[in-house]
Amino acid sequence: MKNKTRYLLVKTTYNIDDGKSFFKSLNKELILEIGELNYSSVNPKLTLVLNNNIFIIKANLFGFNTLVAALSLIKRINNEPCAFYTIKSSGTIKALMKNFDTKNYHILPKETIGKAEKESKV
Repeated sequence: MKNKTRYLLVKTTYNIDDGKSFFKSLNKELILEIGELNYSSVNPKLTLVLNNNIFIIKANLFGFNTLVAALSLIKRINNEPCAFYTIKSSGTIKALMKNFDTKNYHILPKETIGKAEKESKV
C-alpha cells in the first residue's frame, strides 16, 4: 500500500546556507519537540529549498498535523532564534507551487535534495 504524503511550503526567519546541515539541525529539534515515536510517524523529508528562507518539506498524511504543530513550537536552531510560518500545504509539489509567486524566488540547485528537482520542473 502506498503511503500518502503531503507537502508543506514553509517560510523561516533562519538563514538556510546549506540544506543538509539545516535539515540535520531541524530533525534534532523535531525529535525534541515530538519524540521519536511521533517523528517516525511523521517521517519528514526536506524536499526542496527555494531560497535562503523558504523550503518545502514532505510528511506522511497521518503525521502532517503533528509536523505543523512541532514547527510552530521550534524557537531556536543551532542556538539562533528562528520562527517557522506555514505558507501552504498540498498533496503534490506542482499544486503547491501553482499559486505561489515564483518570480521573486529562485530554486537553488545545489540545495536540492532527492527527486524533487525533477518534480518541480513540471
